[in-house]
Amino acid sequence: METSEHELSDIIEIISPELDDISTSSKPYLRVVEQPSRKPMRFRYNSEGRTAGNIPGENSFQETKTFPTVEVVGYEGKARILVSCVTKDKPFRQHPHQLVGQDCKHGYCIRYVGPDTPLRVELSNIGIRCVKKKEISESLEMRKSRKIDPFKTGFDHISDPNSIELNSLRLCFQGFIKVGNGWKALSPVVSEPLYDRKAKSELLISRLCSCAATIDGGDEIILLCSQVNKDDVRIRFKAIDNNREVWHAYADFEPSNVHKQTAIAFRTPRYPQADLPKTAKTYIELERPSLDKRSDALEFVFHDPDRYKRERKRRKISGESLINQMNKDMGLNLNYQSICKLHFIYYTNYFNRYFEKYLQMPFLKHTTRPITMYLKQTSI
Repeated sequence: METSEHELSDIIEIISPELDDISTSSKPYLRVVEQPSRKPMRFRYNSEGRTAGNIPGENSFQETKTFPTVEVVGYEGKARILVSCVTKDKPFRQHPHQLVGQDCKHGYCIRYVGPDTPLRVELSNIGIRCVKKKEISESLEMRKSRKIDPFKTGFDHISDPNSIELNSLRLCFQGFIKVGNGWKALSPVVSEPLYDRKAKSELLISRLCSCAATIDGGDEIILLCSQVNKDDVRIRFKAIDNNREVWHAYADFEPSNVHKQTAIAFRTPRYPQADLPKTAKTYIELERPSLDKRSDALEFVFHDPDRYKRERKRRKISGESLINQMNKDMGLNLNYQSICKLHFIYYTNYFNRYFEKYLQMPFLKHTTRPITMYLKQTSI
């Protein structure tokens, strides 16, 4: 559904948080259900020639993505949600950076909800595109001409672009609900701050010499990373099940194991589950305890080395049992080496009916004549 510029201006001009004429038990309001992730994201320029990506939610995981979400509370009917960028600090002024993606135009986004759909907007498929300093005035003038000013703080900062912090911003949500033949505006709300990754020193795992270890722990691994403080960094392992963290442990290393602030030699922790049916998928991440910050996690696998030994032993026992049964049924004295000789000497595409029950033995698939004749005539 498209909204004309004239209609949008009419809606925005009706900024009246007092909703005394609405017959509801409580006044409608906007509530942020899912905040943006606290991890810095990449603000991309238009000249980079690629999409601006998505804004992840604070509960977003590798396997299940979430996005910033807002809802209208205490109201049923038709509503419109307008989302724009504002400065990180009060007074909240329009920020020159732009929202791009689905339902976005001129740097802001409009979504329609109700009456037959939930009064909730999830900002999926929407990213942040940053503007250059020389483009700040143009971006803000466009917002000003369309009266996008949720807190009525004006646009005086257009003449002073150096006062605008370009590496951080907040999302501002404006809600408009249908009342009679007109529209009423709800009080705007803002999200937690979003930061540009390139301007904020963040934890980053660049490379691991190995992405697997045994469940017994103690495997030595070298990790390359962004610059870290040797006295304020930890390596954290975690396991996720149904979007819940079910286990975590820390690697073992000393500050002296941090080399030039960009490499760490550590030993893996012990994984609690013994006798794994298969490998256990976990994640590894860097942690900065002083700020409670973590890097993006990489996949890491724990495996049980004894499992393969047990499987080889079971396979060997199974083969020996089959050979013993053959000896008993046929009155022979074969062993594993004897059967292997049959495999290399005789090649054919048929079996004697008597040997059909031994088809599971791969080394008996090819013989040049009925094996019974060979076994009776040949001494192995």
